[in-house]
Amino acid sequence: MDFTKKIDMKMIMLHITYRCNYKCRLCTSASPYFDVPPHFTLEDLKPVINRVFELANHIWRLTTSGGESLLHPELAGIIDYCSRFRDQFDIEEIITNGSIIPSDEVIEACVRSGKVEVLIDDYGPEISKKVDAVVERFEKANVAYRYRKYYGDDAYCGGWVNLRDLSKKLFTREEVEKRFNECIYPQNFNFCMPVSGGILHPCGVARRCYLENAVPKEELQFVNLMDITTSLAEKRAEIHALQTAKSLTACAYCNGFSINSKRYPPAEQLD
Repeated sequence: MDFTKKIDMKMIMLHITYRCNYKCRLCTSASPYFDVPPHFTLEDLKPVINRVFELANHIWRLTTSGGESLLHPELAGIIDYCSRFRDQFDIEEIITNGSIIPSDEVIEACVRSGKVEVLIDDYGPEISKKVDAVVERFEKANVAYRYRKYYGDDAYCGGWVNLRDLSKKLFTREEVEKRFNECIYPQNFNFCMPVSGGILHPCGVARRCYLENAVPKEELQFVNLMDITTSLAEKRAEIHALQTAKSLTACAYCNGFSINSKRYPPAEQLD
């Protein structure tokens, strides 16, 4: 493969903030567990977004995520900036928990983009208190959205999976490869690679292992997008290695994220 040329990436998740208005016990971003949740300004994000599109020929879904995306005061600017690269992606997804009504500026940026699809997760009336108004706001502006019901007996996917425990659980290559082969991230999503602070990770658990120092960084697979000591071709080769991996170091520290994983009630709040 010629890594001097741009490569395709299926799904990229751009973390713009870890700030959230709720403290969900099983939060996959670990937002409530930071003393000071990381937050990235538009100026922080611009060089990272530039680099992603220097590397990527095409991205099917570019997800803007938190934390709670609608808490970011510069979300409209982030949408507009990503729109500069609109020819290189199909969908810009924004995830929200249905508790914050989007501002006029955000709605206008979504309309300008024409490629935004909002993912509205409804965690029930105690959490997603404004979900009906949020849905109505996007509908009136003719902004595409998807709705997921995340409460009750018919909660989406049966609920959440507990990925909080990052202690080492698997010790043989066979065990690690089996977990990888059963994992929804690489097998069902064809990877959904989070980018946080300029670091690209192969999955959400690998990102948490890195951010929470649960595993020595030199043992983890990741790509430092902003490292000036490696060329773009070398970075593309590193990303390709993640895309074609047969297992990840982080798999040994993961509870497992498969269709058979035990499910828990979503959005249970910490005391």
